[in-house]
Amino acid sequence: MPQPQCPYCGRPTQLASFQEVYPELQAPEPRLYYRCAPCDAHIQCDLQTLRPQGRLANPQLRQLKRQLHARFDALWKGPHSTLSRSAAHRFLAKLMEMPDAACQLAWFDLAQCQRALRLLGDQQAMQAAGQRQARPVRSRLGNTIVTVRRSRSIVIDRPA
Repeated sequence: MPQPQCPYCGRPTQLASFQEVYPELQAPEPRLYYRCAPCDAHIQCDLQTLRPQGRLANPQLRQLKRQLHARFDALWKGPHSTLSRSAAHRFLAKLMEMPDAACQLAWFDLAQCQRALRLLGDQQAMQAAGQRQARPVRSRLGNTIVTVRRSRSIVIDRPA
């Protein structure tokens, strides 16, 4: 597989060790990254196949992804969550109006991260997705109505 190009400057990336990317930290296990040093952009790659495990991210995108993961993880790891991780992905995919398979946070660009943060930032939607309820829960995101049923199925109604 060819090394990815940096989406910020267009230069080819270089393989880098964990120590090269994070010199101040100790690697928990061997890791490799694709890195564009001038842009301070990197992404971890699979040690066997050397495939990138997401989109190359500069500091701004990495910060947004950390924020997004914190909100997303609350959907399925939160103390009152009844969603599995895959159900949380389906929930986000429906909110983002994208196929489930394309809803991979590691591959989100800046605009997708900002949109997902905005959608997940609605506390009513977070509550609807994360709390155990005896009856279906309905929440609004603008004109969109999100219903989380006891069966964990999610229905999103968008008025025409």
